[in-house]
Amino acid sequence: MELSNETLTILMEDTRKDLGIIKEDMKEMRKEMQNFIESADKKYASKITEKIVYSMIGAICLAVLGGLLNLVIK
Repeated sequence: MELSNETLTILMEDTRKDLGIIKEDMKEMRKEMQNFIESADKKYASKITEKIVYSMIGAICLAVLGGLLNLVIK
């Protein structure tokens, strides 16, 4: 099967247009991901805050278990 130069030129132009569309879509996706990351950083607690909260919960649980153990031993 032989393609004429005109057909090849048309196919190349279509491919360039498609690649241009894909490139623009990728730029838009990058912007959307960046916006999501920025909003997620503002919405959720930082890692330091998370560690502090988990440490406080652990300390409370340890105190309750220690108190129960103290009652059982006495």
